[in-house]
Amino acid sequence: MRTGLFRGVGKKKTVEEYIALAVGYHRCSERVHNTALKMHYYLAKNTAPLGLAPSMRGMALVNLAAMENGYRIPVKRWDGLAAYPRLLQRSREFKKVLEQSDDFPNLKHINL
Repeated sequence: MRTGLFRGVGKKKTVEEYIALAVGYHRCSERVHNTALKMHYYLAKNTAPLGLAPSMRGMALVNLAAMENGYRIPVKRWDGLAAYPRLLQRSREFKKVLEQSDDFPNLKHINL
């Protein structure tokens, strides 16, 4: 899925590349980047493949990782994304799975 946020950057192939791109775009810390990667690896290990585009999965994980670390990415920052409702839906789905892990204690207190 090509989004308006990453137009002109070139096509990426992996979720890890989109996580790095989204973290850089939103100027998040390295901590958010590491948390998003940790979430990605947890989901890859504990769920079946979702058939989701790497860009959407990466953006949803960066959104959750930012919240886990006490930073909220404002809706206005996602302006170029036509599929923002889908991003929230996927974030909710991922959150349900990630809440089962002790690695992400703050997710239980976050409302999406």
